[in-house]
Amino acid sequence: MFLKLSSRRTAGMAANPITFADIEAFQRLTLTDLSAWEVDVICQLDDAVMSAWAGEVKKAKPKADAPAAIPVSDTKSMKAMFRGLAARKRLAAEQKQG
Repeated sequence: MFLKLSSRRTAGMAANPITFADIEAFQRLTLTDLSAWEVDVICQLDDAVMSAWAGEVKKAKPKADAPAAIPVSDTKSMKAMFRGLAARKRLAAEQKQG
């Protein structure tokens, strides 16, 4: 049951935890009657998964000494950034048209 619920979780900037509303909807739609301890186990599993994912995200973050922004004086990087943004904009426009 946890895997079915987890595979349908919502995501914004990152995955969101499974909510009690999600569990309630799962029970209603699958005609499943979960006991309180089963709901507790699902929540504990979800907490463990979310903690593991958060640990992976922290490992993947850039080091603190990496610049968060490109200095204006770095014209080569600024040009590359703007070329990348323009390419993304063109791609989005092409996908929107067809």
